[in-house]
Amino acid sequence: MLIVTFNRLPQLRRTLKQILAQDFYSVIVVDNASTDCTGTWLAHQTDPRLQVLRLAENTGGAGGFSAGLAELSRQDGWTHVCLADDDAWPEAGWLDALAREPDADAYCSDVRRPDGRACVMNIPYTRVPSTLWQTLRYAVNPAAFRPAGQRVRVESLTFVGACISRGWLTPLRHALDERLFLYYDDLSAGAAMSRQGARLVWSPALRYVHDVPTNAYIGPRKRYYLTRNLLLLHDCRAGSPWSRPVTLLRLALHFYACLKRYPRVPALRAWMDGVCDGASVGKARTGE
Repeated sequence: MLIVTFNRLPQLRRTLKQILAQDFYSVIVVDNASTDCTGTWLAHQTDPRLQVLRLAENTGGAGGFSAGLAELSRQDGWTHVCLADDDAWPEAGWLDALAREPDADAYCSDVRRPDGRACVMNIPYTRVPSTLWQTLRYAVNPAAFRPAGQRVRVESLTFVGACISRGWLTPLRHALDERLFLYYDDLSAGAAMSRQGARLVWSPALRYVHDVPTNAYIGPRKRYYLTRNLLLLHDCRAGSPWSRPVTLLRLALHFYACLKRYPRVPALRAWMDGVCDGASVGKARTGE
């Protein structure tokens, strides 16, 4: 089990309690240079399965998972790794359910909120809406691009409840771009694995809990990364999972969301900064 955390000790404590109650071979916590009491608390934990990798700086989810996967590549004795945020945990019996699953290169869990509702942000695509037409269809009917309740092959994954076989560790590490920091890192890497022939399977038997806030508020910092990374994806090693027209459409939708958000100025400023920073990467690459 690989978990990335940053300054969320209450969530981490609850998550580790749930995870260490199950029969995982080992648990690695990547501490992204937390400035709260996370490091001190982890240092006092005594479960022999727990390993702590403390980074010198906060590298975001993308950098944290990349560092954790690099550490795992140097260790023996494991065949699969499960990845999750510090506010998510497998339900009891998850490992037994995984053992009963048909062979695959990666497994995606049925991620739900504590109240049992599906966690939309963690639903993989059965088909990535990569073209403009597919994206418009997805906007009208998302269910056509998502699992329908039965085990199914998918074309993406999320780093909440994903289980990757060791044979795909190197391709995953290669596809995971640390520059993304937050957002789209797992989507891009998972879609790249699928294009390379990895068999990704979503199963309703693999139940996972993600304790995320019920409100959908996106602050300026998150808005910045959501915007910047749409453009940065095209410069990443794995490439963007969708076409440039789709990127423009998604940028426009984010702009519209900023107009509906109060106060508007911080949201619009974050959107503009994201566009400028994302575009500057592309210009540097092409020499413009």
